[in-house]
Amino acid sequence: MEYYDSVIIQHKIGELLSCYFKMKKEMSQNRKTKIDDIQALMSSGKKQDYETALQKLKAIDNQKDFIVKYLKGLILTDLSDHFPADPPQYTQAIEELKKANKLNPDDFNILYTLARAFLGKDYLKDAEDYFIKAAELISSQNFISKGSWQEITNYFEQNNIFSNSSKNKPSELLDKWDFYLDWGRLLFKREKYTEGDLKFRIAVALCQNEYSWMIYDHWGRSVYEANINPNSAYKLFQKAFDSSPNDIQFYLYWADALSGDEYEDFETAFILYKEAANLLPGEYKVYSKWGRALFESQNYNEAIEKFSKAHELEKNDWLIYYYKGVSFLHLKKLENSISNFEIAIQLIEPKDPDISFLYQRWGQALIRIGEVIKGKDCFEKAVRLSPEKWEMFIIWGNELEELNKYDEAFVVYNNALNVSKYSGDIDAQSKSIIYESRGFCAVEMGKRSIALENFNSAKEFSNSTNLDKIISYLEDCINDRIEAESAKIKKERDKLKRRIKQLESSNENGKLKKQKQIKEKNSSSNKSKEIKHLKAKNWSQVTIELVSDDSILVKAPDFKTKRFNYTDLEMRDDRRGDMPNQLWLMIKNLAENNGVLPTDEMTYHRRGKIEKTIQRLRTHFKTLFGIGGMPINRFSKKHGYVTQFNIKDCRPTSYNQPFLE
Repeated sequence: MEYYDSVIIQHKIGELLSCYFKMKKEMSQNRKTKIDDIQALMSSGKKQDYETALQKLKAIDNQKDFIVKYLKGLILTDLSDHFPADPPQYTQAIEELKKANKLNPDDFNILYTLARAFLGKDYLKDAEDYFIKAAELISSQNFISKGSWQEITNYFEQNNIFSNSSKNKPSELLDKWDFYLDWGRLLFKREKYTEGDLKFRIAVALCQNEYSWMIYDHWGRSVYEANINPNSAYKLFQKAFDSSPNDIQFYLYWADALSGDEYEDFETAFILYKEAANLLPGEYKVYSKWGRALFESQNYNEAIEKFSKAHELEKNDWLIYYYKGVSFLHLKKLENSISNFEIAIQLIEPKDPDISFLYQRWGQALIRIGEVIKGKDCFEKAVRLSPEKWEMFIIWGNELEELNKYDEAFVVYNNALNVSKYSGDIDAQSKSIIYESRGFCAVEMGKRSIALENFNSAKEFSNSTNLDKIISYLEDCINDRIEAESAKIKKERDKLKRRIKQLESSNENGKLKKQKQIKEKNSSSNKSKEIKHLKAKNWSQVTIELVSDDSILVKAPDFKTKRFNYTDLEMRDDRRGDMPNQLWLMIKNLAENNGVLPTDEMTYHRRGKIEKTIQRLRTHFKTLFGIGGMPINRFSKKHGYVTQFNIKDCRPTSYNQPFLE
């Protein structure tokens, strides 16, 4: 996405270069002119101008001018911060800034930009060290670092900090609000939330101008991403939103957050997407995200409109056609649905893990228009590509039942049962669904004994009194030697269909009923508490073995080895139903590489996402295991990250066997 945060960049350039104007007296006229040209380019906030400025700086770099070194480091840091689609250049920035720091050791701006570069690179301890070094150059920081918020407030009042005029404010605090903002972000990443809150409060107090929305924005993001107080994060977002910021990143970030599971505030999210579209009408991802939010709120007609706008701007994103196709499927416009799936299958990478969902939905649409053989072919491809997804068999069987093909549906449900035996993430309710589905098919096929057997099996996984009624009725039919009438149990069959519909929606990033989510979360959280019984003193005493695609064994001293699936570990993506989230996928990746994430895994376009996932996994593991210290660290230039615990892939080679009969 080619957008830039021009407001922030222009502010930083205006502030960070002002202190160097006096030094131009020592330059030649030619050099002064070149520096002026470079400053003008940087102030535009445009990527192309930044890159041009960088080339001009290289042309005048004599290795002894700290200003040139500093400006090169600043440009590389800003490019990495504000253009996330490009490969980050924090390492090169740090090299230039360290040279500038060596030439001018006591310069606040150099130290601050070094802290920003280390923060961007996720070297959090180094970043904090440089924030502290920079802060030591602010005379007022001595008091600020030791005072409570009330004491700091009193100090600020005495020194006119809260005054709209900057005339009487201490000069060393002028324009330092962004320094405290970034320091607050760093402290939240280091889980020092109280200290981080204080830094954000100081930033707000120092700002008192049109840029204050940035502080509330990043403060809110930090609280939201730390997952410590969603209500506070929302209030901070509202404070920022009230200022009507002219920044597309702000609207997209909070629109995504508010349409997510934590808030489900679709009404506000739609307003934010609209603002983003007004700011950047030619960006297809704005309309794609907007369409997804409309889709998840079941506004399918409006979702189709936004998806159509998205693929006017970008014709190679298969997900747009996929969600547009599923929207048509919900509206029972099956031919439109199929035509979108046909385009999507041409665009998706054959090894994309989500291709199975595309085949599943395509199969449903085909079966519903009576193309059963073609639909069967799609479902077979779906389960062959992802055989552990037992839900697909249930959805497949349900589609066949709608066409009264009960014998074929029974075979498909049997496959679901076989797959579920290998799946560690299936819960009791879902097992009950499989047995009940087999039971209802058997009733329609006139096989009362088989039906009774399956309903009794379902009873083992469910306390439903309705099952007792069905079982009693079938027992009477068998004893009296009469045929079971499907009409007698139609009401219960309809209830099961509604449960399967919920399961189906989970496969398209929809949401299960809240009651089911809460029940599953409580169940998994109870089991995850068992991990906190570990008596390991440090991470090196913990061993994790990946034993299947959805479960691990955890070993530690004086701890009974236990098996946990990703639901137990609270790594289930509720927006995708019975699917793991990115944390689980990262665990699998680390296991496959014996605890090391090589640099070749960190391709340019994935680097930011991978680093963010690693950060989340660190926090999650520390909470889950109750062990201090970093569970995953940076390693070396050759390797990206390495685990401090032992982890290996112990899956049997025959695990991914085909389950089709």
